[in-house]
Amino acid sequence: MSCFIATSGIALFALAGVAGAIAPPIGGRLADSGWSRPATALAMLTVAAAFLMTQIAPPGSMLALAILVAAAILLDFGDGVGGRGSVLSH
Repeated sequence: MSCFIATSGIALFALAGVAGAIAPPIGGRLADSGWSRPATALAMLTVAAAFLMTQIAPPGSMLALAILVAAAILLDFGDGVGGRGSVLSH
């Protein structure tokens, strides 16, 4: 099975990485505000949703690429908020 992603698809994944820089400060603020448990629960649901949504579109389609980029953003955001928020709260 071969996989081909054009340079525009690779650029979308690079932009999806921006969520990794945005999420940790949000997780820290939520933990500092006493919202650590709800934020961690929401982050866990977000990560689960990110994994599940990758199964929606047929492989190789533009829709699959768009969903994969959206899932990467949700996964990165869920890890950034849940991971850092739960660590900072203890």
